[in-house]
Amino acid sequence: MRGGIGKLISQSFYDGDLDSGLDPNEGAPFGTLTLAGLGTRVVWYDIPRAAQPSEGDRRIGTSFMNTREVSCIVDLLVRIQFVLLKQKSTVHRPTIGVISGYGEQVDTLRREIGRRPELKGMDVECNSVHTFQGREVDICIYSVTRNNSAGDIGFLDDWRHLNVALSRARWHLVVVGSWSFCAAIRGKNPFENVLSFVGADADCERKECADE
Repeated sequence: MRGGIGKLISQSFYDGDLDSGLDPNEGAPFGTLTLAGLGTRVVWYDIPRAAQPSEGDRRIGTSFMNTREVSCIVDLLVRIQFVLLKQKSTVHRPTIGVISGYGEQVDTLRREIGRRPELKGMDVECNSVHTFQGREVDICIYSVTRNNSAGDIGFLDDWRHLNVALSRARWHLVVVGSWSFCAAIRGKNPFENVLSFVGADADCERKECADE
């Protein structure tokens, strides 16, 4: 976990006591991805908060999905693939993980990524946060999924889940979710320290999905 990723985890979950021992200035072996929208180690892609049910998370059985986040993630992957293909000198193809706490969101992401011919041959795996525990990928994209006017986050209120989700990335961490929703969660809010860090650290950036 380089630069802002390691600092984010340390400050948000370990009171600043975690030290990765890695060089924060070391360059990624696959080159820069600034043109794809990843100009810093940590990027939060903001989705507007849902004002009505049709704009936010959708319950399917015991799980949830969020089509706005899916669209944002697929578009980001297309941009990353475009930049990687332009960098013909690149010898290292990054591993990419797209994760969510909800199986329905994972299934939707897999389906939509599989429908995009531009993403054929890309080393991307969609899976649950639990499945990714103990593993790392070069680029990790975390889909928050939950977004509703009630401020209900369900089991995501467990800080350990968020810690696992945000510590899977070696070089770039992307969070896709509603910033305002995550700031207004009812009860225990594991995102509080994360939002504070991302909003203040120079190696982190907050962007609107519509800006890309």
